[in-house]
Amino acid sequence: MKRIKLDKVNETIYKEVLSNGLTIYIYKKPNFQRKYAFFETRYGSINNVFVPFGKKEFRDVPLGIAHFLEHKLFESNEDENVFEAFEKDGAYVNAATSYEKTYYYFNTVDNFDSCLTRLIDFVQSPYLTDENVEKEKGIIAQELDMRKDNPDFFMYSKLVNNALIKSQYKYDVGGTKEDVNKITKEDLYDCYNTFYHPSNMTLYIAGDVDVKKTIELVKKNQESKNYKKENKIIQKTFKEPNEVDIKEEKVVYNVKSKKVGYAYKMLFDKMSDEKLFKFRIYLDIYFRLLFGSTSSFEDDLVKQGVIKTYMDSFFEHFKGENETFLVFFITDPIDEDKFEKLLINKLNERKDYKEMFELYKKKLISDYIRRFESQEAVLSLIRLCNQNYESILDNYYENISSINYDEFVNVINELHFDNYVKLVLDEV
Repeated sequence: MKRIKLDKVNETIYKEVLSNGLTIYIYKKPNFQRKYAFFETRYGSINNVFVPFGKKEFRDVPLGIAHFLEHKLFESNEDENVFEAFEKDGAYVNAATSYEKTYYYFNTVDNFDSCLTRLIDFVQSPYLTDENVEKEKGIIAQELDMRKDNPDFFMYSKLVNNALIKSQYKYDVGGTKEDVNKITKEDLYDCYNTFYHPSNMTLYIAGDVDVKKTIELVKKNQESKNYKKENKIIQKTFKEPNEVDIKEEKVVYNVKSKKVGYAYKMLFDKMSDEKLFKFRIYLDIYFRLLFGSTSSFEDDLVKQGVIKTYMDSFFEHFKGENETFLVFFITDPIDEDKFEKLLINKLNERKDYKEMFELYKKKLISDYIRRFESQEAVLSLIRLCNQNYESILDNYYENISSINYDEFVNVINELHFDNYVKLVLDEV
């Protein structure tokens, strides 16, 4: 067992890798009543082109299949419903699928060991039949319709789709109805057998638990299932081009007032864990400086009559053979042309931010320290590092502390905002 000692906060995270490849992280937090567990696979909506386990040829599965599989794993061949079984033990259970991962989780005060065993067992015991797969298609279709009725979700998904060309992030996590209708039991088993092997999965636990006994509980559970350590998964990756797919689009949509969204596209060469970690921090600080709570930009736009009520801004990072970033701006404009001019002027603004930069750096350090007041926040940190920056967790504090203003200036001076897509949602 590896002990990851975080000296600056006097905390320890325990890590164990079982013989079948399953990785376990445990954050022991004495005197806390509630306990948490996340069972996660590195499998999400982008993992569509791969060589299935036991086969030799690449295959391209329907979009949305990771999300579909998440739904189906809650179905058991036994009479007892998985949700009801957790409820009887006083636990809350749920799951989610993202671009890059699918995770199943519960939290409880009592009966932690039995809940943990149940979590592992139902995720590792798929029950798929032609009949229950067909039945699920209608349920998924209803969920997709509900998501499309949300203008914010529609705006984000459409901007991503219009900006990206090759990247599998281009497509919505849930897929389309057409794709969902193509999914078969065999498709689901191909995906499950490839991506749900323990060597591609991680179990995260937090709470006042006995570390050794908990690891032993999981180890015995896995030994009873006779998993062998798996070979590396072979899957296709994509290099995203600099161009955008659809430069500008207008959609008639059921909104109370017109909404306009922009996604600025920026591409970079592949980065090391440390460089990517710092790069994302520098971007976050930069956009907080321009558009965050310390900026008057949004209020000024409202006062000047350029927008009605708000402007949202955020950025996303998409992995691949290169690093793709999309910077989003969504607003309810009164004067579109003026908004665009003021926005691009603001994005290209270069001032002396040193004083504010140092304040944000101090805040990042204090936010990191405060994370350890919450088990959920620490689990979130461990999961973030394991998914995106494998070498960062051990020295997270040191990496934050090493960010500096000169590097920050170099990063923002390399940003270019001349490549973007625009989407207008107009009233019916």
